[in-house]
Amino acid sequence: MTLARATAIAWRYALAVACIGAAVLLHASPAGQLFHPMGLFILGVVAAAWSGGPGPGVFAAFLSAVALPHLIALTYPLLAGIFDLPRFITLGLTGAAVGWGTNSYRRAEAALRERERELTKARDELGTAVAERTAHLAASEERYARAMEATAAGHWEWDLVTHQVFHSPRFRELYGIPVDEKFADRDAWKARQPIRPGERARQEQALQAAIADPTKSYDIELSFDVRPGEVRWLRSRGKVFRSEDGRPLRVSGATSDITAQKLAQEALRQSEERYQRVMLSANAGFWDWDVVKDEFYLSPRLLEMGGFAPGTTFAGREDFMRRAPLHPEDLEKWQRAVRELFTGRDSRLAMELRVLVGGETRWHRLDGMCFRDAHGKVVRWTGSATDVTEGKRAEEALRASEQRYAHAMEGSDAGHWDWDLVSDQMFVSERAREMLALPAGAL
Repeated sequence: MTLARATAIAWRYALAVACIGAAVLLHASPAGQLFHPMGLFILGVVAAAWSGGPGPGVFAAFLSAVALPHLIALTYPLLAGIFDLPRFITLGLTGAAVGWGTNSYRRAEAALRERERELTKARDELGTAVAERTAHLAASEERYARAMEATAAGHWEWDLVTHQVFHSPRFRELYGIPVDEKFADRDAWKARQPIRPGERARQEQALQAAIADPTKSYDIELSFDVRPGEVRWLRSRGKVFRSEDGRPLRVSGATSDITAQKLAQEALRQSEERYQRVMLSANAGFWDWDVVKDEFYLSPRLLEMGGFAPGTTFAGREDFMRRAPLHPEDLEKWQRAVRELFTGRDSRLAMELRVLVGGETRWHRLDGMCFRDAHGKVVRWTGSATDVTEGKRAEEALRASEQRYAHAMEGSDAGHWDWDLVSDQMFVSERAREMLALPAGAL
């Protein structure tokens, strides 16, 4: 890793610290009363993820989980006494999703710009070729040669009759071949071409297929090692020119460097795999609804949690809701809550619902977040689902145990008391007060 890259990464993580620090300061200021405490930290996490990517977004969520217990009252225990794990999971998923989405958007935007440049270049080349065909042959050849020198693509031609080959200077540069090196025929060039045997065989197969079948075009992507640890990707496209009777005469084409595009695709693939690993580690499923296109997606984990077969797809959100295994009493409650969220100004919704899977009733916690356009209209509805059945069962078992204990005490006609030595709080049952003749409110 270069120093410049390491510095850039450090600045992105420093920005995460600044975003959460700003949230803490704003919360502590008089203006903090105007905002919901979680809203400030959500904005901090989103800002860090938008500017720095998934890593800074998750780091900002971590800082929030450490800071929040000191700023707001909590009704549940903390991890290790200092860490708000539930909010970390919620904010961390938000930071990861926003960072991943931002990075994907920026990479796609860069790829689109590159594609537009390629199309513009190809259009310019075609216009140049048409203009050259109408001029004098000598002048046309000179203009064509200058145009080829100016383009980023390398050009080549293979005479199928004489087996002679022509390579433009740019083509040789792409392969790292000296401009003045001579080749007696195509066999000599093939022996010099710096690609692996497997790639060479694939290239030859594609060429011969295009020569044998007039309906097929030559279009192939090849890779080779420029130097140890550096791979270059080239895309070659060609056309077979034939005589009037269909006999192939020559193959001409262009070769362009697509290494940057391949690296961007690989980076996107790795980013998607990292996000999938995060979701798997959280044992949560997630959904994503493109409201404009009505495209509804469920992750493999959420399909499993809902009792759907792997690979199940849905025609839209309405199709999913018709097939969703939600308990009838909870289905309308969830639909009503979502409608109110969409018509209001809030962006988040969390709810615990019952689902019926395989004849068993289970509890799922759904945490959703909607994204709006400039006019406030919802355009995206994304969220996660976590199975909280075991926690619900534990709560019910505790409640039943306490109820049985209360009934047992009532049936025994005995009084009981409890003294918390840490808080110095004393509890005395009504029966014990009666037996000790203590007035109400007295120990």
